[in-house]
Amino acid sequence: YVQSARKQNATYLLTAGDRKVQKTVPLKAGENVVKMTLDMGTDARLWSEFHPYLYTLTAQWLNKPASCQTTFGMRDFGNEGTQFTINGKKTFLRGTHDGCVFPLTAYCPTDTATWGQLYRTAKQYGINHFRFHSYTPTEAAFEAADKEGIYLQVELPMWGTLDQTTTEINEYLLREAEMLMQQFGNHPSLMALGIGNELWGDHEMMAEWLAGLRQRYPNHLSTFGANNT
Repeated sequence: YVQSARKQNATYLLTAGDRKVQKTVPLKAGENVVKMTLDMGTDARLWSEFHPYLYTLTAQWLNKPASCQTTFGMRDFGNEGTQFTINGKKTFLRGTHDGCVFPLTAYCPTDTATWGQLYRTAKQYGINHFRFHSYTPTEAAFEAADKEGIYLQVELPMWGTLDQTTTEINEYLLREAEMLMQQFGNHPSLMALGIGNELWGDHEMMAEWLAGLRQRYPNHLSTFGANNT
């Protein structure tokens, strides 16, 4: 998103590793959405628990001394029959349950150092996957998981009944899902989104939610949740 005070042509440059693309677009006064595609080539380094390789993406507005950066990873998480795959290789999720229990602080860590230590300890026990029970952690959790090579499943904050009568809850959860994927979906560690925990109610309605999420965010798996009745 770019704010422009007037109509003008603007040139943008995207770089990641040794790849780059440049584009000149006309801007209108106000907010503009500029979309660019950076081809990473056939030899891009892939991200996984064994090789958590991260790229730094830099976006520059060449008309002005303005730029921003973010990190991302190249990975393909999917399924083959009843088994998960990462970059085409069958993968067993050796997971742990995280119920947001932090008795020493009473809140979820907000720094990457704490999450990094937690993930490294888990990896010593052979764990490669965290399922967050009916909650989504802070961005620091994703940043640390990107670096440590941990696969994450997050869930919307719901544990109970969902049907056509729970309209306020439904609107809230669908809005949360969109914001969650917009905010955290670029992290390679985010593998799957569950719409809740131990859900019951209108399964056809929830299946429609999943179909919509899968269509809009094909790089992630979506599920009803865990232990549904």
